[in-house]
Amino acid sequence: MKIEILFSDICNQYGDKGNIIYLQKLIDIAKKTDEEGEHEIYFTELNDDIRFIKEQIDFVYIGSLSETKINVVLEKLYNHRLEILKKIENGQMILATR
Repeated sequence: MKIEILFSDICNQYGDKGNIIYLQKLIDIAKKTDEEGEHEIYFTELNDDIRFIKEQIDFVYIGSLSETKINVVLEKLYNHRLEILKKIENGQMILATR
């Protein structure tokens, strides 16, 4: 399984670090029990390219953020809205907490 964590540098308002630690532990377990599969967790910060738009990522997570930072994140996502919508239509799993 490949997981992408979006913008963890600013999307961490309500204990989202705990959610990320949990996902990291799941990946560690998967690596130990499934030697043939590819199991990675990618951290994409605000100035990075969004990985799931360009390659196959199984699960995308974006944590909660403050009202002051939401516009910055929305602008970044809005610039890729067509690609994101197409990915969602094709079954992309995304969890966004609030």
